[in-house]
Amino acid sequence: DGNNGSGMTTSHTYASTGTYYVSLTITGPCGSDTFSDSVNVTIGLEEYNQGNLAIYPNPTSSMLYVENLGIGTQQMHVEVYALNGKLLKSEVFDGNDKAEIDLSRFAKGIYNLRVTTDEGVVIRRISRQ
Repeated sequence: DGNNGSGMTTSHTYASTGTYYVSLTITGPCGSDTFSDSVNVTIGLEEYNQGNLAIYPNPTSSMLYVENLGIGTQQMHVEVYALNGKLLKSEVFDGNDKAEIDLSRFAKGIYNLRVTTDEGVVIRRISRQ
């Protein structure tokens, strides 16, 4: 993105999602050496819509919606876990309904969402802001 830095420790914050080509040049009494590689940067957590399941908005400030877009699913079991694996919330919904998960009482942070349907299990990271 055209930015650079110098010093013993240098960091850079990217403004948008994308693939960036990064070069690191180290200079010392014996000369210099350069290492270059591409870096994939994702800003925030993306809304999830894969196959027959839509999870949105992500991040959320309170309500999270899980929508099963598949046909014929009997039930949708939705669970929210802390990053340490502790189960915080578990609800079962009719497979044809849009699940409304109220996260307003949860602390701001990152959680794991596990959705189980007749078609399988999806685990997705969600953010409460």
